[in-house]
Amino acid sequence: MKEDHKKLIEHIIRQFKETENGSMYKETFVSLFEQDHNLRLAISNILLKDLTLIDRQGDFGYRLNENGWNFTTFADEELKQTQLKLKENIELENLQSSNKLNKWLYKTKWFPLILSIFAICISIYFGYQDNDEKKQMKIDIKSNKKVIDSLKNEINLISKKVKK
Repeated sequence: MKEDHKKLIEHIIRQFKETENGSMYKETFVSLFEQDHNLRLAISNILLKDLTLIDRQGDFGYRLNENGWNFTTFADEELKQTQLKLKENIELENLQSSNKLNKWLYKTKWFPLILSIFAICISIYFGYQDNDEKKQMKIDIKSNKKVIDSLKNEINLISKKVKK
């Protein structure tokens, strides 16, 4: 859009805002263009269709809509667009870093789980191995006890023979 068009649109919107209810008859609207029919058609299309700052009010005129009432200047609109793009870029960067972090967490969450399952399996294995060792120790103790008892009996027999 040309700078002349921007200035003219800003002027037209100011003229709309100066009216009582933000509306303008068709003749008044046409008079703002200094009899340049092509310019009037171009600006009308921009205001009605592209920027949607005004609406038709029947066949008699035009009326500012909410976008028109909120419009100040193109410089302000460009500043708003720049700020909006900056905000979108920041949100996109945050989303990308969050996505990377989530991927990393997804990949690394399996490591502690696998490690803990491995540790449980090892503890169960050694727990059973300890039980086997305990059983073997009990068997050894019982056999040693039998040997000790038999030796006691022999000692008692020997001691009885010696006493006699």
